[in-house]
Amino acid sequence: MLSQLGIHQNMVSVLIPEEIGRLVNLQVLQLSNNNLSGLIPKTIGNLTQLNTLYLFGYHLSGPIPKELGRLVHMQSLELNSNDLSGPIPVSITNLTKMNKFFLYHNQITGSIRPTIGNLNMLNILCLYRNQITGSIPPGLGNLTLLNKLFLYTNKITGPMPSKVGGLLNLQGLYLSENQIFGSLPDNLGNITKLLALSLSDNQITSLIPQEIGNLMNLKYLGLYLNQISGSIPKTFGKLQSVQDLQLFDNNLPGSLPQEVGHLTSLIKLGLSNNSLSGTLPANIYSGGRLQSIGISFNMFGGLIPRI
Repeated sequence: MLSQLGIHQNMVSVLIPEEIGRLVNLQVLQLSNNNLSGLIPKTIGNLTQLNTLYLFGYHLSGPIPKELGRLVHMQSLELNSNDLSGPIPVSITNLTKMNKFFLYHNQITGSIRPTIGNLNMLNILCLYRNQITGSIPPGLGNLTLLNKLFLYTNKITGPMPSKVGGLLNLQGLYLSENQIFGSLPDNLGNITKLLALSLSDNQITSLIPQEIGNLMNLKYLGLYLNQISGSIPKTFGKLQSVQDLQLFDNNLPGSLPQEVGHLTSLIKLGLSNNSLSGTLPANIYSGGRLQSIGISFNMFGGLIPRI
């Protein structure tokens, strides 16, 4: 009985046949990186033993069949890099054993389902580069095993729910290039495993929470192209692992805290197009790793510190 079928990185150029649904003992179906086109056949929903389905890197189009919600043993579902359209079927949230869901680089519309929280075994959720609308549902906070969350380059609106601050296993949070507005929840500072926090090119306002300074493993912080106001917190001096800190194109006033000069891992610092004033910290180069600093279109005065 055939349990695995893999035809990937070939030049196969056909439709996926409806007859694929007869292979009811399949556990693994890998048809990635071929020249397949057309629709995903609904009959794949008959393959109820599947735990791995790779249909990425094609020219597949049309909606995601709701019949995929029958694949209750699914652990890894990768449908990325196609031309799939329409909303994510509600039935997908029946796949409660799934630990990896890749749907990026498609034409998916609609909102993230409120029942997304049913997928509480997820480690990686990749929905970036689609046309997803609506707000981030609070149910996302149930995904407590989530390691990486990629939602960037969509049309997501609304504030960031405080439930996101409960995702304590997150190492990467990527929400840039959306229409998220309002303030950042203070409890983002609880996600102390974060290595990358990307919130650029949104409509975030108000202050940067002091609690961001608790993210002492953070290597990348991107808050640029927002409408953030208020002073840069002195607690930024605790970000001893940060290598790339980008705050340009905001409404940040006041001086650059001396504590920023203590960031010994810092390689890139972007502060341009704000309302910052005063002098640069004398120790800004003391870490010895800073290679790029952008300070144009501010109101800094005084001398530039020696390199």
